[in-house]
Order: sequence, then C-alpha cells, then structure tokens
Amino acid sequence: MLSCLAFIAAACAPTLPASRVPLPAGVHTEQFAVIFGRDTSAYELITSCVGSIMSDLELPKPRIHIHYELLFDSNLQPQNLNMAIWMDSAQPPSAPAQMARTTVRSDSIITDVWRGPQFQTQRYAVQPNTFPWMSSYTALLMHLVRMFYSEDTKDVRLFWVATGGHTSVAHLVRRTADSVIVAFDSTQVRTSVSRAGVLEGAVVGGSAVRVVRLPLKTPPNVANDRCGMGSFMKPIP
Repeated sequence: MLSCLAFIAAACAPTLPASRVPLPAGVHTEQFAVIFGRDTSAYELITSCVGSIMSDLELPKPRIHIHYELLFDSNLQPQNLNMAIWMDSAQPPSAPAQMARTTVRSDSIITDVWRGPQFQTQRYAVQPNTFPWMSSYTALLMHLVRMFYSEDTKDVRLFWVATGGHTSVAHLVRRTADSVIVAFDSTQVRTSVSRAGVLEGAVVGGSAVRVVRLPLKTPPNVANDRCGMGSFMKPIP
C-alpha cells in the first residue's frame, strides 16, 4: 500500500554484544509519520503491549483507516496478524469494509478474508517461525527490529501476505546500542532505536521515503489503555 519504509539513521556506535542487550519496555505508545519527499503518506499510532502490538494507520490519499495487530509468543515469534480496513473516510465503530486474519502454524500460514458477505480462505506452506509481513506497516517493522535488537536473531523469514505466498529473508546486517540495520533482499533499512529497544526512526537505502517519530497527540495513559482491550478477533482454536 505504501512503497517502502524509511527511518532516520542512527549515529555510529559500537556493536552491542547479545548478552548486554536490554529488553524493550513492556507497554508504550508512539506516533509516526511516513514521508515521501515532502509529502506525508501515512500516520500511525502504535501501542506495544505484552504479547501484542497494535496500530491505527491513516492514509490521507485515498482516505483509508486500517487497524491491525500482531500477536506473538514469549519468544517474540508472530502467531497472528489481524486487520480491519475502513474505506472512503469511514471510521470505527462503523463496520469495516474488509477484515483479514492471518494465522501462523508450524508448517503453514492461513489467511481468512471477509469482504461484506464474501469469505475466502488461503493456505500456504511455510517454514517454522515465519513472520507474516505487510510492506510499509510501521508496527511490523517495529516488532521485527525488536526481534533483531533483543534476541540473538540473525535472519527472519518473511511471508508477504498481500502478494499471495511470496517469501523472503530479512537479514541482520549490524546491531549497535542505538541502531539496527536490516537487509531486505538488496535494500538496506537503517533504523534507530532507543536504549530501551524501541524504534525511533529509519531510512531506506536509495529511497526518498522516511518515517519520523512525532509527539503524541493522545495522552500516553489513554493510548496504553488499549492493551486492556485484547484482540478484536478471536484466535482459531
């Protein structure tokens, strides 16, 4: 939906040994803007909870609102990616135009899609610990960076949900105390992180796209309270 992500690059810092990597804060909320050249392409309000990360993504042109959440286990491995989409300036609590639930199994990924009365299920064979991925969804990048920053992880296999089964590998190029550089095929994404392991920004090599962190318009306690809502979709038994 967006061409690519970009975040402000971090300054050079010595590589951080895995044994010294701190765990990120448990519950926190950030706001980001995706900027292409001089134009703002999207805004995201992201709340990280224990076991999940959720985001409200606003696309101004065309006017689309997307609420999505990634659920993961104690090892940060993704289990579900759920999303709901509102079109033509519609907003919650009205009914979304489309909903999708992607479930990660040990040997497969299952995506259920609802468009009004229409329903479709897609199943794809994958390797264990595959990450359901959507290009330019900032909260997903935030979680991927957290995996590289706080775990002894070198490679993460991605399943591109929107492209019907395409897979690739995100590779850790370099990790320091305040940055993580990730290679997506031939493209490198240079991200900056706080000392608590929270994403702060990034740039994509050879791209005019960047994502910058904004001051919160919503009080942090109000945004963080979203963690108590739980998932808007019930998991498949």
